[in-house]
Amino acid sequence: MTVQVGRQRLTLSDLDKVLYPADGFTKGEVINYYSRIAEVLLPHLAGSPVTFIRFPDGVGDGKQQFFEKNVPNGAPDWLPTVALPSTGSRSGRGGGTITYALLNELPALVWAANMAALELHVPQWKIDPAGGRLPPDRLVLDLDPGPFTGLAIEVPDPSLVAVPRERSSSRVATLPARRPDLCRTRDTLMCGRSRPWSPL
Repeated sequence: MTVQVGRQRLTLSDLDKVLYPADGFTKGEVINYYSRIAEVLLPHLAGSPVTFIRFPDGVGDGKQQFFEKNVPNGAPDWLPTVALPSTGSRSGRGGGTITYALLNELPALVWAANMAALELHVPQWKIDPAGGRLPPDRLVLDLDPGPFTGLAIEVPDPSLVAVPRERSSSRVATLPARRPDLCRTRDTLMCGRSRPWSPL
């Protein structure tokens, strides 16, 4: 199926493929969901190199999933990318260059959803217009406070906003950020300085 998304035409495939078997959630529904939350999601992705975790046959035990950093063959020529040096420390293959996708606009986000990229990972920094790495603009503290544990965040710098987010039933990632405009009640559990937070 070919669709118009913004200024771009995209070919979508296998829209009836079930990606979340427990709920029967299809790839078409994932694309729809990504499209509906794009206004909230894109500010967190824009300007950052994206690493995908793709689930071509959906999630679940025994289902294939894989990391993808380099833009895959067949990516549209309108997709913005950035080439950044790699240390190769995780692969053990040594340094090199990775060409990352940039998901700055809705067409790029829909393209990623069509690839069953169900996890989108970005670093704690963005790139400048020339493709260089900017200083980090957020810090992630991944906490595991345990059940029934209260958590208070005190951020001493008034220019920072602490944004606790529940990552699972017992884990919390705290994101002190210099972008208070990204702190919205509809996409975070709590915004502000030094307020107690609890997953209950």
